[in-house]
Amino acid sequence: MAIRVSQDGRQVLLAGIGIDLRCSGDMHAKFNHARTVVSGTLHVHDTKRDAAGNATDQCDSGAVKFTAQR
Repeated sequence: MAIRVSQDGRQVLLAGIGIDLRCSGDMHAKFNHARTVVSGTLHVHDTKRDAAGNATDQCDSGAVKFTAQR
């Protein structure tokens, strides 16, 4: 995981996470008061469909907790 924050440490500018699934996902995170640690959860879920709209495959990471610090 890599997170780039603004110079004042108040905003996440870019976040990158490497996982083994190829799906879209949802990430929620927040910083501690000193803005030296960010933690949260990531959940990835996707359903692949064929041309007729039938589900052909699914992937789901479940909730994955993470923590990163400076």
